[in-house]
Amino acid sequence: MYPDSASWPALLGEAALNRAAYGMLGEGRRSEAIALFEWITVLHPDSANARDSLAEACESAGDTAAAVVHSEKALALLEADRALDQAGRDRLRTILTERLERLKATKP
Repeated sequence: MYPDSASWPALLGEAALNRAAYGMLGEGRRSEAIALFEWITVLHPDSANARDSLAEACESAGDTAAAVVHSEKALALLEADRALDQAGRDRLRTILTERLERLKATKP
């Protein structure tokens, strides 16, 4: 009935948790999604992608200040994040830079 313990890393890994959080976000469960994204950043503190996802969720919830903070943290983690290849780092850098420009342009 339950998955055996050998499959837990795949079920509880960053990618699976990220998908679950985006599912919550897509269902309009923003608070729950943000809480899960925050937990992912605790479990994977060196992940630029985890920070980017949290920033995106914060932006979606209208929390511009938190979205800026998490986007900046993601940028700071980017070069050292070996879970991403160079193309992935470049793509994420573009996303983060564009988000920061957009968010900072809308700040009062």
